[in-house]
Amino acid sequence: MTSNNKLLTVYRASAGSGKTFTLTVKFIELLIERPESYRSILAVTFTNKATNEMKLRILSQLYGLANGLPDSDDYAHAIENSFMKRGKTISREQIMTNAAIALRYLLHNYNYFRIQTIDAFFQQVTRNMAKELNLNANFKLSLNDKQVEEKAVDEMIEQLLPKSDVMKWILDYISDNISQDLSWNVIGAIKDFGLTIYKDVYKEHEDELNKIFSNPAFFKDFETKMRAIMSKSEKFYEGVYASFCETLSTHGVEISDFKNGTRGACGYFIKYGKGLREMSRKKDDDHFNKTAQNACESTSAWVKKQDMGTSLELAAEALMKLMNEAEDKRREYLGNYKSAAITIEHISKLRLLGSINDKVDEANALANRFPLSATQMLLNRMIGDSDAPFIYEKIGTQIKHIMIDEFQDTSMAQWKNFKVLLNDCLAQHSTSLIVGDVKQSIYRWRNSDWRLLNAIGKEFDNKDIGQTTLDTNYRSEANIINFNNIFFEEAAATEFGEFKDTFPGIGDIYRGSNIIQKVPDSKHGQQRGYVEIALLDKQDYRANTLARTVAIVKDLLARGVRQKSIAILTRTNSNITTLGEYLMNELPGVNLVSDEAFVLGASLAVNTIITAMRVLANEDDILSKATLARYTLLLIGQDDTAADIFRHMDNLDDILPKAFRKAERQVLLTKPVYELAETIYTIFSLASVREETAYVCKFFDTLATFLSDYPATLKDVLREWDENMCTKAIESDDVDGIRLITIHKSKGLEYDNVIIPFCDWPLERGGIIWLSPDVAPYNELPLAPIEFSKTGLEGTIYEADYEAEHVQNLVDNMNLLYVAFTRAGKNLFVIGRKASSATSQNTAIRSAILETVLPELTKSSKLAGGTFEEENDGETSNMVYRLGDIYIADEKEEKASDNVFKAKHRQISLTDVAVGYDPAERAVQFRQSNKSREFTGNHEEPNEEQKAYIQTGTLLHYIFSTISTLDDIDKALTMLEQEGELYPASLSKEKLMAMLQKRLESPKVREWFSPRWHLFNECEILSRDPMTGKTVTHRPDRVMTDGQETVVVDFKFAAPNDEHKRQVATYMALLRQMGNSNVKGYLWYVYSNKIVEIEAETILA
Repeated sequence: MTSNNKLLTVYRASAGSGKTFTLTVKFIELLIERPESYRSILAVTFTNKATNEMKLRILSQLYGLANGLPDSDDYAHAIENSFMKRGKTISREQIMTNAAIALRYLLHNYNYFRIQTIDAFFQQVTRNMAKELNLNANFKLSLNDKQVEEKAVDEMIEQLLPKSDVMKWILDYISDNISQDLSWNVIGAIKDFGLTIYKDVYKEHEDELNKIFSNPAFFKDFETKMRAIMSKSEKFYEGVYASFCETLSTHGVEISDFKNGTRGACGYFIKYGKGLREMSRKKDDDHFNKTAQNACESTSAWVKKQDMGTSLELAAEALMKLMNEAEDKRREYLGNYKSAAITIEHISKLRLLGSINDKVDEANALANRFPLSATQMLLNRMIGDSDAPFIYEKIGTQIKHIMIDEFQDTSMAQWKNFKVLLNDCLAQHSTSLIVGDVKQSIYRWRNSDWRLLNAIGKEFDNKDIGQTTLDTNYRSEANIINFNNIFFEEAAATEFGEFKDTFPGIGDIYRGSNIIQKVPDSKHGQQRGYVEIALLDKQDYRANTLARTVAIVKDLLARGVRQKSIAILTRTNSNITTLGEYLMNELPGVNLVSDEAFVLGASLAVNTIITAMRVLANEDDILSKATLARYTLLLIGQDDTAADIFRHMDNLDDILPKAFRKAERQVLLTKPVYELAETIYTIFSLASVREETAYVCKFFDTLATFLSDYPATLKDVLREWDENMCTKAIESDDVDGIRLITIHKSKGLEYDNVIIPFCDWPLERGGIIWLSPDVAPYNELPLAPIEFSKTGLEGTIYEADYEAEHVQNLVDNMNLLYVAFTRAGKNLFVIGRKASSATSQNTAIRSAILETVLPELTKSSKLAGGTFEEENDGETSNMVYRLGDIYIADEKEEKASDNVFKAKHRQISLTDVAVGYDPAERAVQFRQSNKSREFTGNHEEPNEEQKAYIQTGTLLHYIFSTISTLDDIDKALTMLEQEGELYPASLSKEKLMAMLQKRLESPKVREWFSPRWHLFNECEILSRDPMTGKTVTHRPDRVMTDGQETVVVDFKFAAPNDEHKRQVATYMALLRQMGNSNVKGYLWYVYSNKIVEIEAETILA
């Protein structure tokens, strides 16, 4: 399976190089060699979409190989070649046989088909660790840390005591902000800062931090030490300035007497007079500038020629001596001051982390919850260096083969856990593989570390590791491949060159075989594909970028390009919003597709249900009530709702449906949550919002899943909505429209035509970086939040840390550009800003590297045919690079495949008005085709007798439809008790049992509930209505067969009528159509205990 028979193979897979094909082949190869090995293979990747695609591909190719289908020939050849390289042979017949066996194993043991996201795998491990976590067995894994932390901060502040430490720290924080002319409202900043407790860097130092958090005196003592360092430095500055003034006085001269006055050599000392705090914010060159450097060496920099030999020259000599003495110590004192100042700059917030962490832990314990973000560090501690059996115990099997996809996105904590498993696999002499591409590492903010893949060979003591480069690009046309090859090699050499000696490995990322991709044989000699990069003038830059984007889209559509073949990639979500609004105005007939458009939180129908729940949960929530009133008006087609809502603010119930007004809301609160959601759906007539059917169905599916996992109250559901449910997306991949997507989300995708506007994002922004000081006394603080700034960190103990972070930022931004450029298959359009027209820090925007490298490409013999020319319209001057001609391929219909796993599914439009969600048609329900339906259909509130009738019928129906034999009755009653079902006041458990026994006295009924039968309780039978073509669902209460005879029974609680007979006759006819020849049907009127046998032919006639 591996190159040169190595146990671990690392595949370096550049964009479009067929890594998914390689992974699939290697997975299938293991199954072909030993079909039963499916239990011991673990493949992990980083997105659910990639997981599902890989599973489907493996299943479809196993099916294709098993049946000798031609569209699986490539896989068969690859497997044969791999066996041959290992000195083995395998026949095509053996491949077919073993593929069929492996496919059967996987389908029959699907839970052992271990292709998972890395998070899902460790979730599985963690979910089986209740004992180790001291939690109940049914604990929840929290996936949304932000809401938990924000609520913890709110509770911490609500519970503050006037003289508590936390109150003092917050007041100190406010005081610091006011002194810096910042906002005194610090709650939002505290919440943002508090999220640090979930970061790996915090978890790594958590024990050390907890130690200092538990020491009440630590922060006061530490801050005192830092301020003493700052004070000493300030006194040095003050002393130098005082000496300067004294020297002037002693010699009887003034600053104006010297050459150039305040702008001359004396300016050096004037800066001391401004104070150290102000000078610490300046670049070092601003203080010891060229003038000061000259003044250190010669009095000619101080005095004019005519003043030579006078007392002024003597004063200059004294000042020059003072300057040299000061300069010998200035940087040391400045560095000490800045180091101390930035170390304690955020100390007020740092002190709060311990309290926030304690509050979050308390909230998680009360909710029987464990944060998913903590699982990696937890496992690091528990596993240690070699305890692989610990993980095997938790997942219920032993792993022999591991495949890690997108390895460049792995964090150090994740890698430490996987390394234990990989070492165990290697010890078993089992093969494993890693696939990744350093150039596509763009998730460092999620703790990924490209250096792991770059130096993977150093991670293992043994040498049984092989490395292979997948060097052919099957995605893009030749011009795009060649452009990216040369551009990124030149761009990286320009941007990383000065760091290649100080940061090992950085020079290799975009060099040689790591960047140069081959054009596949099928495209040799075809110089197809188009690259256009426009660098626009700063004047009207945003407006011109938007206009140029629209012009490109119009041109492509005019050439016959399908909308779904066009993608617009941006660095930020805010640009997606801007582009979306502009495109909708300029191209109203074009469909736009973005992930944000398909989340549940974007649905009016779903938001109506949730807002109604908020009103029910809190009667005093006026904002939610007003929002619900607005939704109500929108649902009936009224657009201008503000005036109506304002007019009814004193009584918003007047706008709401009658069934949802105050008195009715008390009744609604008695319903189970799921039923309540369905009732709200009905009350607000949400079935009329047919274009949102997909959202409603997804919502009810998600709600059902949540409620099946956790016994939840209404408030629990609302919290889950806020934390997770609102961002759940419905599938939208096949919508025909132009895709608007961020570069981060585009990774792994490909489009024929890619447009990248606003390619001028800043390379660096300020913010907090977490550093561990290694110099005393600063290192008494194990972890310090430091403001990221070149000027701020220059000359401090953190200067090397700044440079390391700066280099990481350079790699991140080069990788972002690489990911964006390599999404294109046929045509690539880029729009950026001329760096020379930037207002400041010209090289600090992404398009600066384009302006630097593109002119060089036109001179390069490696890439012929490119031009870089000026476009001037009289007002603006733009530079445009072009290579090749726009290439539009003929749309080819995909050939139909005989592979059942590749069968085309009928796409259901999101706006399909023929499909609606009907609560009455849900699969699991207590059907009320009886007296109770008459009562519930009544608009008046049922009386107590009617309620008892309904509840009794519901309970009896539930019991009869869930038990298999008479022995199950007691179990069913116990289940009702455990689930908290309340019996009617007039019906005790004993009475219910007596009623059941009475009904079961009939020999026929007892026979139905005997062990003789194979049972289908409340099964569904699907048929197609010949008139409408729609699928109709039928749900008989009980279908049973003994192999010779099939019996269908429907339980009824109302008076007999012919409709009941027709219903059972229909069931009988359908069962006969399904191949059951001997079918009998019965109606059982439970209250009267009357049984009616149905003759199908007579009734249907």
